[in-house]
Amino acid sequence: MEIERKSINSQISLFPAPSIPISATPSILSIGYEKRKTDSFIDTLKENNIQAVVDVRQSAFSRRLDFRKYKLISLLDNSGIEYFHLRSAGNPHRKTSNDLNECLKLYYDYISDEPTLINEIASELSRITRSYPRIAMLCYERCPSECHRTILISVLKANNFECSVFEV
Repeated sequence: MEIERKSINSQISLFPAPSIPISATPSILSIGYEKRKTDSFIDTLKENNIQAVVDVRQSAFSRRLDFRKYKLISLLDNSGIEYFHLRSAGNPHRKTSNDLNECLKLYYDYISDEPTLINEIASELSRITRSYPRIAMLCYERCPSECHRTILISVLKANNFECSVFEV
């Protein structure tokens, strides 16, 4: 299981962090950056008290410079938000099918047929949400129904990963 945590400017703040109610159930904001301006994206995270972003792209590369891994890490760090790259949760079929429904079906089959993989992903998400109970699950597609993250969350929940999910 490969997970990467990055923080460029880990500094102690002179001001206390805002009080965020901690519940027993972690909250996941399902979000895509498609057609979003960087400032708007960061503002959305802040408005929803997101503490960490879990990038579920197989490759954290983007044609949009601000959403490439290391630039995104810097932007998030400057906003006090942690970054984790959960490469194993990415969709290996994203570029093999031009048909959206076929691509999502292939991902569903892939993630459902690998109980070890889904258990590893759930374990990593549990570890992250113990420290950061409000996370954003990030991928490219703005519309959740067009993205593998919706399938991932559904399969996680079907395998007893407890969380509340919201979209903006």
